Amino acid sequence: TGVQTCALPIYTRSALVTYSGVMQAIPLTIGLTGSTLENVLSLGTLSMQSYGANVSYRMLAGALVPTVSVTQSTSTFAGNPSDTQIFLKAGLRWKPAKTITLSVNYGVNSYTYGTAGTRGSGFTEQMLQAAVSTTF
Repeated sequence: TGVQTCALPIYTRSALVTYSGVMQAIPLTIGLTGSTLENVLSLGTLSMQSYGANVSYRMLAGALVPTVSVTQSTSTFAGNPSDTQIFLKAGLRWKPAKTITLSVNYGVNSYTYGTAGTRGSGFTEQMLQAAVSTTF
């Protein structure tokens, strides 16, 4: 009976690196991330990379914390041109009382296709998020 086998090895490998630094002399926190993934399949290889950075600054004894971040990601399949994504985000967290936290975040995601087609060359989307949380 016609059973087909794949001559290529099929595997996945990935790596992730993160760094978070909390400054003692100044109320600053810095974060860095990087990741890579390679998934070898019978139809081709999927490759993805992502790099990001974030910075936050604790004000008013930590009751008010503005944050900014940027992430760039790329992905490609079977040697095609890479899709690219850049995500920028800014946020503000405020703790007006011991048990209440208010936060608001705004982000812009810009996605560019490696090969333009009937769907265009890419898109941009915006996100607005607000939250109220409490502890008891």
